[in-house]
Amino acid sequence: MITPKPLPESLRAGLDSPHPRIRIGAVTELGDWLASGDPARMATARLHLEEVADSDIPHVAHAARALSDTGTTAEPAVPAGTQTESVGSSKRPILDRATATRDAPALFRTVRKSQPLRAVAFSPDSRWLSLGDSVGFARLEEVTSGTEGLMVQHPGPVLGLAFSQDGRWLATMDEAGTARIWDAISGKEHLAIPSRGVEDVQMAFAPDGRRLATGGADGIARIWDASYGLEQLQVSEFWEEAGRAAHVNGLSFSPDGR
Repeated sequence: MITPKPLPESLRAGLDSPHPRIRIGAVTELGDWLASGDPARMATARLHLEEVADSDIPHVAHAARALSDTGTTAEPAVPAGTQTESVGSSKRPILDRATATRDAPALFRTVRKSQPLRAVAFSPDSRWLSLGDSVGFARLEEVTSGTEGLMVQHPGPVLGLAFSQDGRWLATMDEAGTARIWDAISGKEHLAIPSRGVEDVQMAFAPDGRRLATGGADGIARIWDASYGLEQLQVSEFWEEAGRAAHVNGLSFSPDGR
């Protein structure tokens, strides 16, 4: 069993620095550890590079992920014509940052809330992320800054979310099967579709925003008039699976709304 080598205090300080350039310097040093041939150093380097790749800002995460992905316990064969750099007694390919960026998507931001999240949805313009939690709140959070916007509330966990394609309306669904449609700017409730005692978790707006589809635990997909809350259509497909009707696990409108 390989026991990771403790990080020197200077390297730990570099990884914890508020300055990205210093963190990248520490990441580069971990890359040297990964190519050192010392199993304990290599184990430590891989552990911390993966941590940085999962949690840091994009360009620092890119560097960590690229080094982690190219480091191995045995020196890899370098394709002919590949540029290399000397690291101790070994050779390492010079990283193509453009390729690393293209092939290894980076974590942009982690969203953490005090209550477990049960549903998420992006606004059509990608500016807002809607989050539904286990105590009944649905809130909008700006994607880039994390600034919170609109917040609305249900009496129970929010299990379903959907934006209309023009971004004007946000639909929410709680565990009792109550659907609500909100003005996504003002937060004013536009419409409530009363509870049917069914745990619906799937929601989708028609492209024109005039209809809302819901589906869930009773195996029925319903289409509602999004202006008045009248049920327009039911589509049921019951089949026995382990002695019960299967859930509706997905909903989508065709682009023409038909």
